[in-house]
Amino acid sequence: MNLLSSLEENEKYLDSVKGKQAQFSAQYEELSSNILDGEFVKGTIDTGTGFLGLLNALVKNLHTIPTLAVVASGALSALSNTGISNVKYALPYSMSTVA
Repeated sequence: MNLLSSLEENEKYLDSVKGKQAQFSAQYEELSSNILDGEFVKGTIDTGTGFLGLLNALVKNLHTIPTLAVVASGALSALSNTGISNVKYALPYSMSTVA
């Protein structure tokens, strides 16, 4: 009879808010463990390491990163200020009347 009482109490706990939170936490911990142990994380880290190695080689050998940063910054600035649909308005007056 004591075992039956314990099972009933456990079932009440599992059906309570705290019990549901505990079940959710357990599933989240299992998911986190599976992701961290998986090949996905290893592949992501390997890809990031390779990308950083490539950037390091470019900076060391070609000194191109500052130039690329300036070009990318200028391009983004130009697009955000004028937009693709408004490029003709950024042109000088004589060229925009031809278009």
